[in-house]
Amino acid sequence: MTKDEALRMAIDALKYFAKSDRVGYVAWDESRGSEAMNACREALAQPEKEKPFEIGKRVAQEGRGISDLWGAVANDSDLPEAQRGYEDALAQPEQEPVSHTVIAGALFDFMGYLTSRQERIVLSAADDASPAVDAIRDFAKKRGLSLDDAQVREWIDNLAQPEQVKPWVGLTDEENHIAEVLNKTLGLQYVADKLQEKNT
Repeated sequence: MTKDEALRMAIDALKYFAKSDRVGYVAWDESRGSEAMNACREALAQPEKEKPFEIGKRVAQEGRGISDLWGAVANDSDLPEAQRGYEDALAQPEQEPVSHTVIAGALFDFMGYLTSRQERIVLSAADDASPAVDAIRDFAKKRGLSLDDAQVREWIDNLAQPEQVKPWVGLTDEENHIAEVLNKTLGLQYVADKLQEKNT
C-alpha cells in the first residue's frame, strides 16, 4: 500500500467516524477529527519526495556537474545513491552491432563519392590530411551524417561478428558406394538428398 492510498483510507475512516456520535466507547471529538482529516489532505497534496537516485539522474540530464549533487540532496548520506543516478544517466547505451555489409557499403559509397569529384585528392603520409577531412565533411553533409563524437578507434568493437559459415560436408565412401549401386535416377536423387541433409 502506498502512502497516498493509506492517507485516502485514513480520510475515509475519519469521515465515517465523524458521522456517528461515538467511536467505539469514546466520544467523537469534532475538532481533533477535522484536524486529522485536514492533516491527511495536506500530506496527500504534497508532491512525492524525489529519491536521491532520481535527483542524480535529473542533475545529469540538466547538464550540470556532479558537484551540483551536494546542493541537490537533503543529506550527505544520500550522495552515493545520487551519484549512482548521475552516472546511470550519463552511461552510454550499449550499441547494437553493425553489420560488416553496412560498413563495406559505407566505404564503397564514400569511395564512389571521391571518384565522382572534379577536385583531386592526394593521400599519403607525406601529404596534408586536411583535404581528406574536408572530403569526409562534404560527404557527411551530403548524406546527412553527424560527425560529432565520431568513434574513430571504437567503431571496430561495434562490428557484428561475421556469421559462421558451416563447412561443406561431402558424402562418405559408403554413401558414394550406395549411390553407385542404385540406378542413375535413384542414385542422383540419393546423392542430392544426402548432401542437402548434411549441409542445411
